[in-house]
Amino acid sequence: MKRATLFLGAFLATFLWGSAFPCIKIGYQWMNIASSDTGSQMLFAGMRFFVAGLLVLLVGSIGSKKVLVPQRESGRLSPWWILWLLALTQTFLQYFFYYIGLAHVSGTKGSIMNAMGTLFTVLIGMIYFRNKPGICKMAGVGIGMSGVVVACFSGIGKGVSWLGEGALLISAVFIAIGNIVNKKASESQNPMLVTGWHLLLGGGMLVITGIGMDGFVEIADIHSGMLMAYLIFISAAGFGIWSYLLRHNPVENVAIFMFLTPVFGTLLSSILLREKMNQIVWISLIMVCLGIFMVQQEKPQKLE
Repeated sequence: MKRATLFLGAFLATFLWGSAFPCIKIGYQWMNIASSDTGSQMLFAGMRFFVAGLLVLLVGSIGSKKVLVPQRESGRLSPWWILWLLALTQTFLQYFFYYIGLAHVSGTKGSIMNAMGTLFTVLIGMIYFRNKPGICKMAGVGIGMSGVVVACFSGIGKGVSWLGEGALLISAVFIAIGNIVNKKASESQNPMLVTGWHLLLGGGMLVITGIGMDGFVEIADIHSGMLMAYLIFISAAGFGIWSYLLRHNPVENVAIFMFLTPVFGTLLSSILLREKMNQIVWISLIMVCLGIFMVQQEKPQKLE
């Protein structure tokens, strides 16, 4: 793949993911979803991911000229169990806490704290895959986590709370666990199949949870409808582009662009939500981006 294509695709995917932070906050306002209305937040998230999953499976089925259904390989367990596990961790539990947390913090702080998922992935990955940690990688994790701590006390929002920052940290842990499960699932299954089914199944769990908690999402005008359509597009297109880049490039060449997501999220939150960015926020953002950049510089080495 040409380098220009890699750059363009990575910029587009990270821009889409970064734009999700302020768009969800705007969605809460336009659809009259209060910060305490967890049921409606879950229904809002579930509708988005369920439809996105359907779109990914539809596009993937058309592209491969066959219906994307997981196939069991000889001598292996049914692939459905790992898809359900992925749906539980990377979609349901991650976004259960993510949508709650984002309702209680600013879009700027949410963008920065969400980057903890990348750093947790490094730590959990080193343990699970028994990779030997290098100095640069560990320093990057330390700098990135320090940047998140700085963001928590940046003066943006109403202070630190369990429902805000606490929920986002739990969400980041499930991002990391989900990434590990996703890697295992993608070893034997089509990446589009894995993405579509975990969004569909996880979105269904969120919808059922939201309905069970008496949630209600009011899409009363064209603006709310277009916003929901854009959020669905973010999920489907973002994962689709990223999967395509990973298939045609070394993982480390793609993953290095992940630091752009909190950058776009912070800048777009400032523009769309009119959130003020003080010097502490800028310092925090630089630390997080530097940390993510550093952890991607070392190639993993197995422990003896």
